[in-house]
Amino acid sequence: MRSIFIVSVCALALGFTSPASAQYRRYHSYSNGGWAAPLVGGLIVGGVLGAMANQPRYYANPPVVIEQPYRTECRFVPVYDSWGSYRGERRECYQVPIY
Repeated sequence: MRSIFIVSVCALALGFTSPASAQYRRYHSYSNGGWAAPLVGGLIVGGVLGAMANQPRYYANPPVVIEQPYRTECRFVPVYDSWGSYRGERRECYQVPIY
């Protein structure tokens, strides 16, 4: 994104300064001051681009995720149907954090 902005500013500055210099010299050949406006414009644009290029870039640190160790505990649970009749046992496992 930053490089696209810099290229577009350079192209815009070149587009504004080149025709101004050529037209001024063509119609007013008695004066020799046609280089002043492009020079000042180039210095301003160059100063802005140079200042942007020398700024330090700050990036956020990636988040640090510390995972706690877990242990798995299992137990057998009785299973009943909808009428309340015993159907056997089912194994349930879950993780418990270790403190």
